[in-house]
Amino acid sequence: MNRRHLFVQAVVFALALGVFLSTAEAQPARSPRPTQARISQITGTVLAGSSRETLARAQRGDRLQTGDWLKCEAGGSAVLDFGDGTVAAASAETLMRISEFKRKRRSTSIRLDLLEGEVFHSIRKLKRRDRYEVNTPTATAAVRGTKFVTRVRPRTPDATAEMVTTVTVLEGVVSVLDKIKGAQLRVNKDEQLQIDTLGAGSVETAPPAETQQIEKSFEMLTTAAAAPSAAAEVADQAGEVGDRVQQIINQIDQTVGDENIRGAVRQQLNDDDNDPF
Repeated sequence: MNRRHLFVQAVVFALALGVFLSTAEAQPARSPRPTQARISQITGTVLAGSSRETLARAQRGDRLQTGDWLKCEAGGSAVLDFGDGTVAAASAETLMRISEFKRKRRSTSIRLDLLEGEVFHSIRKLKRRDRYEVNTPTATAAVRGTKFVTRVRPRTPDATAEMVTTVTVLEGVVSVLDKIKGAQLRVNKDEQLQIDTLGAGSVETAPPAETQQIEKSFEMLTTAAAAPSAAAEVADQAGEVGDRVQQIINQIDQTVGDENIRGAVRQQLNDDDNDPF
């Protein structure tokens, strides 16, 4: 093979590479799939949806993302699994919203809005850039890794009574922002704080009987969530595989501009999924 032939081949290759790279740069990157929390446990009637007007009956294994609502009717409860050992268990007559759930390479951000009801939180030890917050009408609770309960209930059974936020800490420390007075308060293990429309009261020792009952209820919910049925386990594994395949496709779409190459890779992934071995 003479030098001229080699030179022509090199030029053709360079031109082809240039076209490929320019096509890849021109191809708009697809938005990554939203981070989702899984409903790992349900009892009674639980509703979920992208808005309060579109709530529908939820099932175990359903996934919720930023902006989604969760409502537990009387006698209902649900456990949201955010992965990495972080769960939020909503009790009966609870209305809440996932205002933010984002997971990046070095940080995870979770923000919940609790309008009414009671939610048990179990948070793994967070990294420096991680965030877990719970917003209520009168307070914001922020943690680094702990177990605590947020409750928003009327002060009296009267439907017109003012709503009171109660934060009870079972483990660790919770920093609570009083939205009414703008004060930041620290609530330690076995302590609780109430914030009403006039602002926060003083941090007090939680009644032992109450903390024991909370811990018992929390344990029952999380234990049930940690022991899914065989069918639920298979469904979860299938969902994880599907998520991983989609992540690969997203990466391909962001780095490869040629539709034929993307199609070939997708076909190969589908062939691998259908391979019984």
